[in-house]
Amino acid sequence: MDIMALLLDHPLGEGDAETSNSKVITDLTSQAWGLYKTVCLSLQKTIDFVDNRDMKGEEKKIIRSRAQELQRAIEQAPKSVKWKLRAAIGEKIQWYDLPEEVARGATSTNAYQEIIDAAAKDGYTPLPWGSMPIAASLALIPMVVFFNLWPNWGTNLYGEVPAQKEKVTAM
Repeated sequence: MDIMALLLDHPLGEGDAETSNSKVITDLTSQAWGLYKTVCLSLQKTIDFVDNRDMKGEEKKIIRSRAQELQRAIEQAPKSVKWKLRAAIGEKIQWYDLPEEVARGATSTNAYQEIIDAAAKDGYTPLPWGSMPIAASLALIPMVVFFNLWPNWGTNLYGEVPAQKEKVTAM
């Protein structure tokens, strides 16, 4: 979705003012094969996504044409020797890092308990829910009530109403 928004809102160009700088993208992808592979896969997935969705014709056309234009520019850019050597290896070796949550090999779906267990290994002992001190919080209740009620009724009690132009007198 982010790629689609960028392609739709910003034309490709070689500047940075409201354009997607294709020169910078092609320079980076022609130096690093891993980045090249990831960008190309993402652009192709974007094109496939747009083709299979019901979108306004003009938006679909813009996104598709800009993605294809960027793909062509990336493919035509001259590649470095390091890039060519890594390309020879290809996908046989992983070129990306998994996000930390996936890479650490979580064994359960209870992330909260995993955090508590990890902290316990470091010597932390959590307090049981029933033993938390509540007296300090109870002392704050009058202040919270006053803070919430004063703007509504406190000012009116003392005649501090900005819109009042005349004093009301008793009959």
